Amino acid sequence: MARNDEEDEEGRKPHKANLDDEFLKNPYSGASFRNPFLDRNRLGNRSAPIILQAAEYSYNSLDETLAEWKCVSVSEASLKQMAPQSGISRRSPLQRAALQRLNDLQTGFEFIVALRKSSFVAPRVQRRRPEQKTISGQIVDKLCIEVTDTGASLRVEAINEGLVAVWNRNFERTLALQVRPGDHITKANGKVGGLAILEEMTGPSDQIRLSVRRSPQLQSSRAGSRVPTEMAP
Repeated sequence: MARNDEEDEEGRKPHKANLDDEFLKNPYSGASFRNPFLDRNRLGNRSAPIILQAAEYSYNSLDETLAEWKCVSVSEASLKQMAPQSGISRRSPLQRAALQRLNDLQTGFEFIVALRKSSFVAPRVQRRRPEQKTISGQIVDKLCIEVTDTGASLRVEAINEGLVAVWNRNFERTLALQVRPGDHITKANGKVGGLAILEEMTGPSDQIRLSVRRSPQLQSSRAGSRVPTEMAP
């Protein structure tokens, strides 16, 4: 009995997976299942999203592995809402979900913003000094966003010329993945809590991976729990 308990405890430890692994691990049973990233590459369809349950994503420690991927977290009901409502297809609604319909969601969603501080190019004119205190919040150097600490997250108050502004310009065709005032930064390189997030954003790490939460209120002005994660390179 003691040995089984140890095996159960060991089975709950996160599994660090790589994209070229043949199998990933089930977070509940520990059983292996075929790596969908390899299936996708064999099919040669690089435009279709890959969908994983949030527990599968976390258990296989895919945050670092997918640093260069665009990741979006939504509820299962929202993911079905994103699926095309017309036409006949043998693929499930979850497989047919389209990132372009994120703007239609009324429940909010979360997406990943991956930045490298070393790619920062200072604008010719800076109206404010980095890291200075302002009436609204604090300017984060190089990212050049103004944030306020809400305790659990950092609320984006303003976006100035910097890395986040460059990110936004790269997503002019996918507006849902642009950072907006009113969004909440819930994680930075896995760190949670407003102070820890700010310290990570202003610290020495070159690569910054932010989890950005779009609230339902902000989402509705622009037009459950999060279960699946949809990703596209």
